[in-house]
Amino acid sequence: MSDDTDSDTELEENYYTFLNLPKDATAEQINAAYRKLSRVYHPDKHMDGENKHKAEMLFNRTKKAYEVLSDPQKRAIYDSVGEKGLRTDGWELIHRTKTPAEIREEYQRLAQAAEERKLLQSTNPRGNVTISVNATEVFSPYDDREVPHVEVSSMSISQSIEAPITRRDTVIMSGNLVSTNGNGSGGFVVCGRRLLNKGWLELDIGAGGRTLSPVLSVTGGTSLNFREHGVIPALFSSLSVQLDKHTIGSLTLNASSQSAMTTQIDRSNDKCAWSTSFVIGSPHIYFSIAYTHKMIENELKLKVAAKVGTFGFLAEYGAEKKVSKYSSVLAAVSIGVPTGVILKFKIVRSQQTYVFPIHLSEDIVPASVFYATVTPVIVWFLVKKSIIDPMLADRKNIENDKIKRNNEQRMNLRRQEAAAAIDLMTHTYERIVNEEIERGGIIIANATYGCLEQNGNFRADASIDVKIPLQCLSDLPGFYDPCVGEDKVLRFEYLYNNRPNLRIGFFKLDLFKWSLFHRYSIKFQILCASKVLNLNLILMPGKIEDDRLRKPYKSNATVSGSSNNINEILTISSFTGVSAVNANESLEQENKNITEIALPVCQDPVYEESSPFVPNITLESLDVVEAQLGPLLESGGAFKPKDCNARHHVAIVVPFRDRYAHLSIFLRNMHPFLMKQNITYRIFIIEQTNGQSFNRAALMNIGFLEAMKLYPWDCFIFHDVDLLPLDNRNLYTCPRQPRHMSVAVDEFNYRLPYRTIFGGVSAMTREHFVLVNGFSNSFFGWGAEDDDMSNRLRSANLFIARYPINIARYIMLKHPKEKANPKRYENLVNGMHKIGTDGLNSIKYEIYSNKEYPTFSWYYAELKITEQKS
Repeated sequence: MSDDTDSDTELEENYYTFLNLPKDATAEQINAAYRKLSRVYHPDKHMDGENKHKAEMLFNRTKKAYEVLSDPQKRAIYDSVGEKGLRTDGWELIHRTKTPAEIREEYQRLAQAAEERKLLQSTNPRGNVTISVNATEVFSPYDDREVPHVEVSSMSISQSIEAPITRRDTVIMSGNLVSTNGNGSGGFVVCGRRLLNKGWLELDIGAGGRTLSPVLSVTGGTSLNFREHGVIPALFSSLSVQLDKHTIGSLTLNASSQSAMTTQIDRSNDKCAWSTSFVIGSPHIYFSIAYTHKMIENELKLKVAAKVGTFGFLAEYGAEKKVSKYSSVLAAVSIGVPTGVILKFKIVRSQQTYVFPIHLSEDIVPASVFYATVTPVIVWFLVKKSIIDPMLADRKNIENDKIKRNNEQRMNLRRQEAAAAIDLMTHTYERIVNEEIERGGIIIANATYGCLEQNGNFRADASIDVKIPLQCLSDLPGFYDPCVGEDKVLRFEYLYNNRPNLRIGFFKLDLFKWSLFHRYSIKFQILCASKVLNLNLILMPGKIEDDRLRKPYKSNATVSGSSNNINEILTISSFTGVSAVNANESLEQENKNITEIALPVCQDPVYEESSPFVPNITLESLDVVEAQLGPLLESGGAFKPKDCNARHHVAIVVPFRDRYAHLSIFLRNMHPFLMKQNITYRIFIIEQTNGQSFNRAALMNIGFLEAMKLYPWDCFIFHDVDLLPLDNRNLYTCPRQPRHMSVAVDEFNYRLPYRTIFGGVSAMTREHFVLVNGFSNSFFGWGAEDDDMSNRLRSANLFIARYPINIARYIMLKHPKEKANPKRYENLVNGMHKIGTDGLNSIKYEIYSNKEYPTFSWYYAELKITEQKS
C-alpha cells in the first residue's frame, strides 16, 4: 500500500562493472582491464565464424566502456548522470527521448498532480467522523433475547477548510453535525486569521500566539458563546517551554463553564515517547500518564496510558500500525470505572480521521476485556492476509511487468552477451579447472543464479547457469539479471581439495535491487547479503574500497560457513583463477573486515508529529566547539554512523566570508542535529579571499568540485551559515527532485516569501547539479543567484520539492545587510541564455589554502572571474 511514485525503470550500462573496476580506478587500471578483456574478446583471436561474431559483440562493448572511462570529460559526465549523459555531444545533457504520446501522458499526469497539490495546499481540508456503538448487551444482556441488541448510540461529523484571501489573511470555515440517542445538533463557524509580526490572531472571537524566544512561547485567546439567556465568555491561555531537545513542558489555563488548569510534560525520542499531566478543575481533579514504544522497522507503535482522579480510574492500551505513506490504523482497549470496557478503532488517511468507539460493557467484565484484546489482532490478520498482502503482491507484479516491458530489448541483448561470454570463456574455464585439480583448489561443480519457485527449485525462465563465470571469477560478462525486480538467489556446489563430498552455499540477494549491481560487483552484493545468513563471506578480488569507511585494503576473496574448519574454507584469490590459501593466517583479519562492512543499512529516523530542535545560540570560540565535538567526528568535520551503513552520503557546502561568530554557532548546532539522522556527511567551508564582492554562487560551485575530489557524494546541501533548523523531522537528504529546505524562516514570519524561492538552504543530487551546470558565476554581491538556479531547474523540467511549513522551520542569526548587486536583475534576465556556458564548466579559481579542522574542512579560494562594476 505504498504511495510512492513510480521510479525510472530503464536499465543502464555500467562500464565500471563490466571492466571489473572501482569507481576511482586510475588510468593504468583502466588500460590494464581493457587489455585483459581484449585478449579474450578480440575478434582476431577467434577463427570460428560464430565465435568471431560473439567476440565482436563483446569486444565492441569493452571498447565502448574503455572509450568512456579513458576520456576524462566523458568519464566525468558518466559519473555524474550516467549513460544517458553520453547520448549527446559534449555537456548538452538531456533526458531519454520519449514519444509524443509519452510526452502528452507525462505532461497531463504532472499537470494533474500539480493542480491537486495546489488545491490541497490552498484548502487544507480536515475531517473527522466518529461513530459510537453500544454493544453492552453482548456481555450484559438486559433480557433473554437470543440476539443481543447492538445500536449506534451517537454519530458526529466535522469538516473544515481554509480559504486564503491574501498572503496574510485566511478565512477558515468549519461545520459539525452531532446526533445522540435521536437528538441532533450542529453548527457552522467562520473564522478569520491574520498574520502579524511574530504571531497570529483568529476571530471566533479569537485566539492568538506569540513566540517569546526559541524555547518559550505563549498562546491565548477568548471566545463568546451567545445563548438564549445571555452570553457565556471563555478564556484560555497556554505557556510552553522547551526544557531540552527532547522535552517540552506546558501550563494551560482554561476559564469557562468547566474551568481547569493543566500542567503537562512531554518527552519524545527515536525509540519512545511519554507524557504526564496533572489537571485541577471543575468538576474533576486527575493525574494521567502515557507511554508509547516505537518499533520503527515495523512501522508500529505500542501505547499504554493510565488516568486516575476524583472521577475514578481509566487504563488504556493499544497499537498503531502505519499501512502506507499517508494511512494508519489504531486499535485500543479502554478499561475504567465508571466507563466500563470500550474498544476503539481509528483510521487515519492523510488529514481525514474515522473513529469507531464500541462500548462493550458498563462494568469491567473479564470476557469483554478478553474479546476486546484479541478481536483487533484477528481482524488485522484477516484483513492483511485477504486484502493487503494480495494487493501488494498484485502491485509488485504489475511493477515488475512494467519493468520487463520497458527493458525487453535491452534484456535480450544482455542475454545474448552473457551466452557469448560463457562460450568464449570455455577454454579459460578448462585451463583453470586443470590447474585447480593439480593444486587441490576449488572446483565449481554447479552454479545457478536467478529466482526460485515456491518449492525451492529455480524457475527455468528466470535463472541462468553461471558455473563457468564463477569458476573464472568473471562475475560481469556471463552474469545478467534474469528476473528484473524480483528477489534473486545464487546457489553453487563446489569441491575442495579434491574431496568427493559437495557443500552448498545458498545466498539470498533480497536486500538489493538490481540497479545496485550496476554500482558494485555481484560479489560485493553477496558480501552484504551474507549478514542475513551469518556467513563469513568476502568475494571480491584485488584492491577494493569500502564505500562507507573509505579505507582501502587488500583482500583475498573468502567464503566460509558457520564453522572455522580449514577444510570448509572456499578461497578465490584473483580475477584470473581460483586457488586455496592458508585460511588460518587470514581468517581473523578477514572476519574483522566482514564485521566492518556487513552492517545493516541505516534507516531514516521517524519522529512524532512534533519534534522540535532547539539551537544553542550562545557564542563560544571555535576551540571550545572543537573540544566538545571533535572526539565524535573524523578529521575535516566528517561523520558516519557506527552501527549501520548510511543510505545517504551528504556534502554540506557553506559559502563563507568574515562571519566567524556565526560559524562557531553553526558548527555547534549542526553537528548534533545531523548526527541523529543516520547519514554520512562532511561540512565544507568555502571562504572567499578579499578584493572582490562576495560571490555566494561561485563559492558553492567550488565547494561542489572540491568535495567531489574527496568522495562521490550523492547529495549536496548548500547552506547559509546564518540559518539553523528548528525541527528534527527536517532530514538533510536529497529526494527525487531538488528540495528547498528553509521554507519558513523567522525573518519572514515563518512564511514562504514567494513560490519559486530556492535560497537559504537547498538540497540537490549531484546528477541534478551537473544537469543544470551548477550555479551561475555572474552574481557578485547580494541577491538573485538562487532565483537564477530556480530558473535553471525549471528549464531542466525539474520542480522544487519542500517539506511542510511546520517542519522546514529555521531561525536566522542577526547580521548586517549585505550590499545588493545593482546588476542582479539584469543578470537574472540574461541567465536563461547562459546556462550552458556560465556555471560549473566556466568557473575559474585558485585554492590558496585548505585544511581539515576537527569540525569542518576549510578551503580558502580566490575567484579568477572578472567582476562587472555598475
